[in-house]
Amino acid sequence: MESFEDNEDWYRDAGEQGWGHEAHNRHFIGVLGEMAFATYYDLQVDTETFSRTDGGVDFRVRFTERETSDETVEVDVKCSPAENPDLIVETESVDAEYYVQCHLPNGPPENNKQTTVEMMGGATKEMLLNREPRKSLNYGHYNYHVAPQYLLNLPLPSEVQPIE
Repeated sequence: MESFEDNEDWYRDAGEQGWGHEAHNRHFIGVLGEMAFATYYDLQVDTETFSRTDGGVDFRVRFTERETSDETVEVDVKCSPAENPDLIVETESVDAEYYVQCHLPNGPPENNKQTTVEMMGGATKEMLLNREPRKSLNYGHYNYHVAPQYLLNLPLPSEVQPIE
């Protein structure tokens, strides 16, 4: 969080807007989703420090069982403690080709306790862009939503290769 805390305007605005969680918790929740994805697919979490954003891409992989198996697929992992959460991507932030929705069924862990992260499914960039954007009730921007029942099954670990 240090790089975000150094940017006082962003950090203050993000904390005031909240997006449903205090800024520290939002980043912690996101990292838990990324760690679950990395663990499941035997990938490395990007530990680079970003001053503002990772550019909307958490992983670069190949999906070996797809017709485009020779192409790099940029993956963005989303995570939420909300019950049965939609995959939500701000309309101005559709940067990856594939999105993964994770869920914290027991909420964010407290005091370094273990937690469970469920990977609910995925959605392609096209799936997002084919939905009608919805205005965020509290924050003024627009988001694409994919409800859990419309998420794609995630590839098996044997079907995902890291890009070095």
